[in-house]
Amino acid sequence: MTSTIDFKVKVTTEKNSHSGTYNQMARKLLLGTCVLISIVIVIVIFTSINLKKRNNLAEQLSETDTNNDSHIKNQLAIKNIAIQSIGVDPSDKPIDIASMSRNMETAGLVTVHGQVSDNNAKAISGIQVEISSTTPSATPKQIHATTTDDSGNFTISHVPQGNDYRLEVLALGAYAGNVLEQVVVEPNMALLSVSLDTLELVSIDGTIVGTDYLPVADFEILVRNIGIAYPGDNIVTDSAGLFQLNQFPAGEIQLSTNGDEHFEINGITLSTGEYRNTTLVLDKGNNELSGNVVDSFGHPIEQARIVATSKFSGGNYESSSYRLKVTDNNGYFSFTNLGEWDRQLVVDATGYQTNTLQYSFQTQSDTLTVQLLRSP
Repeated sequence: MTSTIDFKVKVTTEKNSHSGTYNQMARKLLLGTCVLISIVIVIVIFTSINLKKRNNLAEQLSETDTNNDSHIKNQLAIKNIAIQSIGVDPSDKPIDIASMSRNMETAGLVTVHGQVSDNNAKAISGIQVEISSTTPSATPKQIHATTTDDSGNFTISHVPQGNDYRLEVLALGAYAGNVLEQVVVEPNMALLSVSLDTLELVSIDGTIVGTDYLPVADFEILVRNIGIAYPGDNIVTDSAGLFQLNQFPAGEIQLSTNGDEHFEINGITLSTGEYRNTTLVLDKGNNELSGNVVDSFGHPIEQARIVATSKFSGGNYESSSYRLKVTDNNGYFSFTNLGEWDRQLVVDATGYQTNTLQYSFQTQSDTLTVQLLRSP
């Protein structure tokens, strides 16, 4: 009996010991869970505060004067949010958005404001406005451009300060362009007001022919009014040499094309409400002129320039042409598709005296040798 009682007591004592160990583990687990919950709560609160700061900053940016540069605002806003989110900035002070414009001026950048209207002070929308510096520079000229809104207003940002600017308002539809010279770009500059003249529009069509009066087909030429700031229109003749131009500003018209073969027709004037159908003659034909440029010893001169010009008066207008060729290694040059008109040839080369001569075709395909003398 005695040994049996002792065994029961011993078993009971070991069970109570395990129960205490379980209780201690339960308390530690509960404590760890509480700590983890506390950390999660802190993270949620911290995130909520930062989100509120972002919203407040966004509202502050949206209420800022539109004179502030949008790119600088966005960059500063991103920087401010990043600093506040990671806690790098010990002062935790919000950025003063009102000072952005002053900072931009300190950096030498100005926002230019203006308005475009017609002669009756009516706002004109959709007009392109460009501002560029007139200071000679080795780098390409930078042009700042924008378009007027529905109220005729325009804003051009990031313009460096200076007193050497040119503001150009491009023509559109029935409105002539306008140019303001010597514009001074400076902080707090006055609003630029630009008034555009209303244009009277006319129509012109006709035929372009060569000196043989045969039609010149598929010929592209630029038509522009040389008296006003208005973009030109490119027209192309059809297979019969016909062209047509509608709703173009009245005044003095010029037709021209550029390149190694340059043609120009001046002297066509269209009055308000006038319609004109005309035939225009260009220095185009089937004649050819080729030859060589040599020195006094008969040696070929390479890279010599030959300029052939001609003029023709046709009623109220004058047609002229300008062609350029450069000799090859053998001093050879060749002009094709020339008209029958007389022309002037000017031949020059580095280290040689210029030779100028009047030339008339003897045949449909002439050959010519031009001699140049050494410069003294």
